[in-house]
Amino acid sequence: DVATEGPFSKKKKGASYVANYRYSTLGILSALGFEVVAPNVSNTFQDLSFNLSFPVSERSEITVFGLGGLSSEQKGIEEDPADRKEFQDTRYYDYKTNVGVLGVTHRWKMGDRSTLYSVLSLSANEIKWLEDTIGRDEITYQVKDEYFMYGKLTLSTEWNRKFSAGFRSRIGVQLSNEFHEVYSKIGDPDQNFQFYRIKGKNQPWLIQPYLSFNQKLGARWTLNYGLHASLLQSANLLPESDDISF
Repeated sequence: DVATEGPFSKKKKGASYVANYRYSTLGILSALGFEVVAPNVSNTFQDLSFNLSFPVSERSEITVFGLGGLSSEQKGIEEDPADRKEFQDTRYYDYKTNVGVLGVTHRWKMGDRSTLYSVLSLSANEIKWLEDTIGRDEITYQVKDEYFMYGKLTLSTEWNRKFSAGFRSRIGVQLSNEFHEVYSKIGDPDQNFQFYRIKGKNQPWLIQPYLSFNQKLGARWTLNYGLHASLLQSANLLPESDDISF
């Protein structure tokens, strides 16, 4: 684990950064030849996160943040055919998962009682799974080839207003676009490893405007009320006929 933080410049006050990087102990041990999890299995993962702050003025600030992670688990077969006594001994797989987030925020203090806060972010995660097995004829057969990806692009802005010590309001809207892709190709040993393939994509937009109020009713009670609307763009969740094969 390595972490660092501090100002970008001693002359220019305000701009600063913080960053952290981690690498798995399992990955180091696997590279040295130690099989900690199971025989013929190696694991590794690493991630990086950061946050950068840039003051624009006394009332305005921009930040840039990010997070990225990579991980994988691999299993090999028994090299000597005489040691292949169970299915696990003939099984090979490569399982990977990745995640990433990147965003920008802007905070603007509009006077003593109002603040405008906006966020633009992009996030995604994916899973890859490849699995094979080796037969008695020493031929490698593919059992599974799968891919899953989910991402989201979001833009949100919110205006906060403090009218008095006991009355506040929030007005905002959030726009988000979700996208994903699924690919599946699975073999069935009972059917001579016949493969099935499904592939589909989808990109619906979601719009969410809202309005809320926070009002104190004396020393013991607080009333929260408002409106929230959601509009989801229609989407075809079924893959096209050309994307399905047997």
